[in-house]
Amino acid sequence: MRRPPTEINERLSLSRRLIAVVLTASHRMVVSAAVSAWQQSCNSSMAGAEVLHATAQAFSAAVAAAAAIATRGCVCRDPRMQRA
Repeated sequence: MRRPPTEINERLSLSRRLIAVVLTASHRMVVSAAVSAWQQSCNSSMAGAEVLHATAQAFSAAVAAAAAIATRGCVCRDPRMQRA
């Protein structure tokens, strides 16, 4: 047989429910923080890759211009670099 609910049992039940709610909320906050940190690290690595790609493009454009000038046989201003 089941005992009739008393005030003490109701208080324990209410406090247990409150503890469960607090634990669930804190668990969700931890998961949300972990997901946010993961997304931020992905965005940061993608931004770094974009900067590296832009630097490589600028460097290759500069090298291509210098290579085009050198293959055309242009005379350099530096006398040490002039062709004989």
